[in-house]
Amino acid sequence: MIKIILFSLPLLPLLLVDQQLFIFIVAALSPAYIALVTDRRKDKSTGMTVTFFNLAGLALYVVPMLGKLGSDKYSINVLHFFVVFIFSAVGYFIVWFIPRLFVIYADYKNQARARTVSEKMSKIIEKWGVEVRQ
Repeated sequence: MIKIILFSLPLLPLLLVDQQLFIFIVAALSPAYIALVTDRRKDKSTGMTVTFFNLAGLALYVVPMLGKLGSDKYSINVLHFFVVFIFSAVGYFIVWFIPRLFVIYADYKNQARARTVSEKMSKIIEKWGVEVRQ
C-alpha cells in the first residue's frame, strides 16, 4: 500500500495545476493500482507488468496534454479511457499467456525427447534381444 502512495505522490503537484488531467490520470491508473494491491507475489511481477502497460497506454494521451497544461484546449473522452484500459488488458493477457506458452513448449520438447528415447530403446532391443530390457 505504501508503494502505491509513493507511486502517486509525483501526481500531487498536477492537482494544483490542472484538476481535469489529474482526475484522468488517477482514474486511468486504476487497473495498475488494483493489480499492485491484489498481486500476492513477493516481487509483484503481475502488478508491475500491468502497471507498465497501463502507463504505456496513458502516455499516448498524457504527453500531448502536458504541453497544454492549464488550458482547456484538450478534451478527455471515453475513447481515451478505453484505449488505456485495453493496454492494461494486454498486460493481463501477457501475464496469463506467456507461462502457458512456455508450458506448451516444454511439453512438446519433453514428448520429442521421450519419442527419441523410445526409438533408441526399440533399436537396442532389436539388436541385442528382449533380455536387455530387464
